[in-house]
Amino acid sequence: MVEQGLTRATLHTVEQTVRVYEVAWADLLAGEQVSGTFNKVWLAETSWYPWLNAKCGWLTTEEYPRWLVIARTLQLVFVQLVFTPIYELLPQRWHAEVMDQVVADVSNYMHSFTGWVKPLSPLRDAADRIIDRFRDVAAQAAADGCSEIQIVAHSLGTVIAYQGLGYYSASAPSGGQAVPITHLYTLGSPLEKVLFIWSGSLRPELAIPQIQRHDQALAEGKQLRWRNYHSPLDLVSGYLRRFKSWGPVENIRLRDLGNLAKAHTAYFRHPRFQEDLSLGLGLPQRTAEPSRTVSLVDKARSAVVNLTLPVFLLLASLLGTILVVAVLTLVVVLSWSLAYLIVNYPLNALLSLFGLNVSFGAVAQAAVVVGLGLTLPLLMYFTVVDGYRYARRTHDHWQRSKAESASGVADSA
Repeated sequence: MVEQGLTRATLHTVEQTVRVYEVAWADLLAGEQVSGTFNKVWLAETSWYPWLNAKCGWLTTEEYPRWLVIARTLQLVFVQLVFTPIYELLPQRWHAEVMDQVVADVSNYMHSFTGWVKPLSPLRDAADRIIDRFRDVAAQAAADGCSEIQIVAHSLGTVIAYQGLGYYSASAPSGGQAVPITHLYTLGSPLEKVLFIWSGSLRPELAIPQIQRHDQALAEGKQLRWRNYHSPLDLVSGYLRRFKSWGPVENIRLRDLGNLAKAHTAYFRHPRFQEDLSLGLGLPQRTAEPSRTVSLVDKARSAVVNLTLPVFLLLASLLGTILVVAVLTLVVVLSWSLAYLIVNYPLNALLSLFGLNVSFGAVAQAAVVVGLGLTLPLLMYFTVVDGYRYARRTHDHWQRSKAESASGVADSA
């Protein structure tokens, strides 16, 4: 049975019935509404926002020592410098089908959540609609008579689930009828990175997670057990250190998730997660271990990818940098050559009075030296400086907007 934003199924066992609900929201961050949303501005924002967050006090020194902020900022700026040439090399089809439709999901969601979109943008209320779908599914589960709710969230879905459970102004009474939320499984979660980059947008969550409807708590997690599955091969995921207000988070590091290219989507097939989920749901555990031969082949294949992928990315970045520098150097050579052709005769006539002469070859060689010597440093300088200026401008605007919003709330109170 499929409804808007909801796909559900029912599993029957001898002892119980398990209802499975899927929150479908991909249609709200897809198509023409996200066209062109991934760009170099996004790279600048993600590179410099942590530093600006620390400067305005959104990242406390207790949780984020200044050396850590500086180290992470340098790391992000380096990633920006490396990825910018690759971005320029990507064909337009990749920009439209991969970067805008997939990679930009987190930034599009967070921009919608914080209001950082144009007034008439279709993304303006996308985050609120996504969170509403999450809550609607919980309401449906409660209406179907579920005795408890367990939440499985992956990637951006972990951010949505977190905000769907705590994005309220205050706790709501349950009247003793709230369905208990017993488990939260987060797989490949970017929550730590979202807190680091868009820290000012994450409101303090409720002391007890809830799902509210009409000022009533229809579900709440007084005894919530939160398990976070992450992997060093998954660059999106992370160890959750700063999300303990709902109780301790069980951080579970998974190995054998494949390689750097596939680890982020491999959690659901991992035996440890399958065992934990089956145990939590009270289902029979039927996880099958792969044969030794298959395991060795998979590890060998993963090792090859893990070694070659970074090399490929660095080579692509180097190629992109070389092409950009070559093009800019060629522009310098052509412009100097054209200028030489225009002023050649009067210039050499004047210089001949002093026994001097400037040849076309000398001009071309000087142009190449200047182009090669200055283009790369200037390219790096403007990439970093322009990116920082843009990030500071938007961050200042964001900071003022939050201050005005907080002031308006205080006045109304």
